[in-house]
Amino acid sequence: MRTTNQNGAGTSDEHEQEPGVGPQKGGGPERRRQPAHQLSDFLFPQQMGGLDEHWAPHFIDYLYVAFTGSTAFSPTDTMPLSHRAKFLMMVEAILAMLLLSFIVSRAINII
Repeated sequence: MRTTNQNGAGTSDEHEQEPGVGPQKGGGPERRRQPAHQLSDFLFPQQMGGLDEHWAPHFIDYLYVAFTGSTAFSPTDTMPLSHRAKFLMMVEAILAMLLLSFIVSRAINII
């Protein structure tokens, strides 16, 4: 939309961002209550600070999150945002720890 200020100079607000809208903000409570709003489960580093507005995670990104979560037993650079993502990462870390303890106990038993 193009508007004219008091001096007659034209201004454009096409590129102005809606207040409170951003990849890490979610648009505020009003926007989150709208039925069309989709809450993201993870916050990837590429989404922070507006580095790339059009970036979207792919399979390899989620595979990397799963690998680092199971080897470090905690989230590394990608933060879980939703309750579902936090719960699934917790279950993944518990399963990885159990599997590791079974392998170590079997190795000790063989010795």
